[in-house]
Amino acid sequence: MNQLHGLIDIHFEVKGSKNQATMRFTSHRPTRRGMFVTTEWSLQTKDGEKIDLLDAGDPFEGIELDAEEIKTVGRGSYSPSLS
Repeated sequence: MNQLHGLIDIHFEVKGSKNQATMRFTSHRPTRRGMFVTTEWSLQTKDGEKIDLLDAGDPFEGIELDAEEIKTVGRGSYSPSLS
């Protein structure tokens, strides 16, 4: 995951009571201040069945930043301290 450069590509194993699978999530940010665009979100079972979790589209599409929201410097922020 490299949020600074606008790239997310993660995968990990998940296990349920009936089966195991690999969850994969990939997303990119087309512009420096743009929103992330999800290109893959899926589960692939051990027997090869692939379940697309983006059937209804990108769940983050339509989330807009509020221009009037007060920005707070917090942990992990690259912004200088305001104190």
